[in-house]
Formats: sequence, structure tokens, C-alpha cells
Amino acid sequence: MRIVLLSPYTEPIKGGISSYARELIDAYRGMENETSGYSVQGLTNSRFVVLGPSRAGFLFRSFLELVSVKPDLIHAQSHWYVLFPAYVLHKLRPHTRLLFTFHTMPMSTGAGPGYQMLRAMLRSCDAVTFVSAQLMKAIKLASSVRQVVVYPAPEQAASRLPSGSNRPNNPRVVFAGPLTWPGKVMGVSWLLKAFAAISATYAQWRLVIVGDGPFRPRLEREAADLGLVDRVSFLGFIDGVLDEIAGADVYAQVSLQEGLPLSLLNAMALGKAILATDVGGMPEVVTDRLTGLLVSPSSDAIASGLAELLGNEMLRRRLGQTAREWISNELTWEKVATRHLELVGDH
Repeated sequence: MRIVLLSPYTEPIKGGISSYARELIDAYRGMENETSGYSVQGLTNSRFVVLGPSRAGFLFRSFLELVSVKPDLIHAQSHWYVLFPAYVLHKLRPHTRLLFTFHTMPMSTGAGPGYQMLRAMLRSCDAVTFVSAQLMKAIKLASSVRQVVVYPAPEQAASRLPSGSNRPNNPRVVFAGPLTWPGKVMGVSWLLKAFAAISATYAQWRLVIVGDGPFRPRLEREAADLGLVDRVSFLGFIDGVLDEIAGADVYAQVSLQEGLPLSLLNAMALGKAILATDVGGMPEVVTDRLTGLLVSPSSDAIASGLAELLGNEMLRRRLGQTAREWISNELTWEKVATRHLELVGDH
């Protein structure tokens, strides 16, 4: 089968969509499909040819590539302008099947022209997939659109990486994610407050924030105001994010806005003790007190959950081991790719 994967981002741009696209294209190729990838932003690499960085340039150039390739399947990711050239080709060549995947809520919903255009184009898709059931419920597409939840999997590198050893004199809580979206950043703010509330009791522990974005300076000021300058590290975007997660004693996915973060799945694959807010798709993969601790999105609940994990090494080990076993059995990229191909094959 000739497959084209369209993505808004590829390396070196960091983030869940970029990682998802990379892992999925490898899975498609591993199933012996003739697969090409085109991206709006990033740098051309072995998986994706970058046809942006402008949206207009991508629309024009990607359409020409699609006409040339004549794919059997086009799988577009996340944004209306990524789907648009595939939609046009699908209208001209109806036997080309069309998939679209939602990763998170669109930035502009309601009456925004891009969102309205996206919803109109989705009616022509053979299937629309979502990374979580909560996201599918929130988007509220028409019942005539074929809608399916297909959970992502941890990155292959995380599945192969050994979990790092604990640091008895410098144990760490790690968070990884972009500091761009207000709902995500509010979660980090509450994580800072929660860590400050228990920091005197757990004086050896450190908090590590991996990620960058326009809200980083505000969070750094909050950490300083809370007296955490020597207890919190802001690393920005780094190449070794999986190494940071592997070396964590607790992984905290604290957010008020999520689809289903790959960083959470990576931490589970690495056998980390998880603290996650009961938000988005996270409770769909984290079972409270079995594969992690789920807490309500409030600074008091986050502080209580942190204190329980930081003070109980046996609990951390049990939750991490169970999380690793569950995710290795349930979520793989071969299953993700197979499910998408099944959707277009039985439509």
C-alpha cells in the first residue's frame, strides 16, 4: 500500500505530534508499506520532507506531491491546513482513502474559520481517530463521521531504554512538556506550589521541569517567589528528555489540558512511579493505585499525592513495575498502525 503521512511538525521540533508522526511512519514502513511523509515545519530527514514553513507553501507543494505519488491512503495529523491538500486530492481521486487524527483540542473552536473548515472536511474522511475517548467526546463531531479512539504507544526508544537507578541523595520529580498552552502551564504552576508545600519535609528531593515556551519565565519567577530556586531546575527543550525521565524517581504529568501525552506513556514504559491529574485521556491509561496515582487538579491534591509517593519507596516501585508491564502488553506502535489500516480496509 502507498501511504502518505502529513504532519504539522517533524524534528527538530519537539512535542507529542512530532514524536507521534515519527513513530507511526516507522510502524507503517515496518509493515512493508511504501510510505512517504511531508511536514509543514522542521528539517527534512529520513522520514519527512519539509514543504513549509508557510502554510500556503505547504498547501501548494504537498498537493503537487500527492498528485505525483497517487497514494492509496493519506493520514493527516492535527490541523486543518494539514488535512486540506489531502481533502482536495480525495475529492479528485475518491478511491484514495483519507484518515485524520486529533491529538488535542484545536486552539480556536466554535466560529473560527479554520475550525469550521476542518469540521466540514472531516465529513469526507473514511475515519477520524482520537488519542483519547475524552477528546472524542469533547470534539463532538457529527454522528455521520466514523469516529474511533486509537491510543498511541510509548516511543520505541523508551521501550528499549533501561530505567535509571534511583539517587538516594538527590531523588527527583520530573515533568516533561511544552510550556506553551495555558492549561498545561497552569498544571505546572500548581505542581510548583504543591512541591513547595512539602519541600521542607522532603528536603533531599528536587523538581525538574523539561520543556520550553513563552510561559517559562513566568514559571521561573513563581519558583523563585516560592523559595525553590535551589530545588527546581528548568532544563528547556533537550535532546535527552528520555534520559531525564529514566532517571526520575517520580514522574509528574500535572496538567489541566491533555489529549494523551506521549511523555506520560514513555514514563510508564520506563517503569516510573506516575503522579497524574485526572484530566483528559490520562485516567484512560493510568489506573489509580495500580499503574499510578491519579489526583484531582488542585494544588492540595497534588501535594498530597506527591507526599505519598515521595515518602513510600515500596509504593513507587510497585506502581512503576505494574505500569511498565501493562503498557508493554497493551500499547505498541504496530497495534496503532494496524488499527488505522483496519479502519480504511473495512470501510
